[in-house]
Amino acid sequence: MNIHNELEELVGKWCDRRAYALLREVLKVFPQVNPLTDGKHQLYEGLRKIEGAMRSHMTEEEDKKLEKILDEMNRALFPD
Repeated sequence: MNIHNELEELVGKWCDRRAYALLREVLKVFPQVNPLTDGKHQLYEGLRKIEGAMRSHMTEEEDKKLEKILDEMNRALFPD
């Protein structure tokens, strides 16, 4: 999974339907992600905030996509 491409698609959908609350949060950390670990952690935490506090603003499809992105990031950032 290419996380950057998946996020671009998700952000594009939020732009198309003017989901300003979601965009306001994600644009704090994306696309200008610092490639170092700190930047990736900031992106992960920002997406977790969206998943937790703003789930009601997402469609079911968007929610599932965000869960997949977070799962992939979790495996990359916190390997067993």
